[in-house]
Amino acid sequence: MTKQSEIWTIGSILKWTEQYFNDKGVESSRLDAEVLLSRVLGKERIYLYVHFDQPLQQMELGRFREMIKQRVKRIPVAYILGEKEFMGMDFSVSPAVLIPRPDTEILVENVIERLKKLGNVHIADIGTGSGAIAVSILASCLNVSGVAVDISSEALAVAKSNAIRHGVDMRLEFVKSDVYDSLSAGQFDAIISNPPYGERLLDDKAVDILYNEMGQTFAPLKTWSKFILTSDEQFESKYGMKADKKRKLYNGTLRVDLYQYFGERVRRSEARKVN
Repeated sequence: MTKQSEIWTIGSILKWTEQYFNDKGVESSRLDAEVLLSRVLGKERIYLYVHFDQPLQQMELGRFREMIKQRVKRIPVAYILGEKEFMGMDFSVSPAVLIPRPDTEILVENVIERLKKLGNVHIADIGTGSGAIAVSILASCLNVSGVAVDISSEALAVAKSNAIRHGVDMRLEFVKSDVYDSLSAGQFDAIISNPPYGERLLDDKAVDILYNEMGQTFAPLKTWSKFILTSDEQFESKYGMKADKKRKLYNGTLRVDLYQYFGERVRRSEARKVN
């Protein structure tokens, strides 16, 4: 890819990039190559398949080359592009937030189904990150307003930009808080959270203790929320090992469902419970 005189077509550059990614251990090599090249060309992926013989301009090759360099450093495609699709909508993302995952859509779909059956509803999204959960819910439910909570000012800025992007910012308040510490007294009809997991490398005993406590009492939420958060790809880049090693170090992924914990707080506050 360094020869200036060589003519690169869509087909040849995709083939070369797929092999290069494979050699560097990048998963989803073909898909990543297509997504990145589609962005460079400003086209849908289907365009690539019907224009295999189209030659690329030097400017396009230059942009694509820079994206390839980032990807082999294990920078996620979403961070390279600056956005990620979630619930059929495009969300801005940056390293200040974790990338919305497809499996989280199941959570959002279930929340939307329940909230649509109610009247005016006020929710809290704890650890909002990019705001994907809260914004998706408000975009689908005109009867819902809410509070998006995050400990990171940078994350809240991303979440607010996404709320503006999708026209729900007038119904969504943004609060900087470690979980619920800085939330004003009030009632919520639903409290939603899909917290990430931490990167801190703990010994097996510490992991067992933390996992058991979180599973039974959720007591260490404050400490846990201050962990440096990372994606699998960021972990691979930083520590030079596959993400499955991270999961072994953790003795299982530290993901928790906060429904039960916050549900008890809602009931104690005599807020309405979503059934």
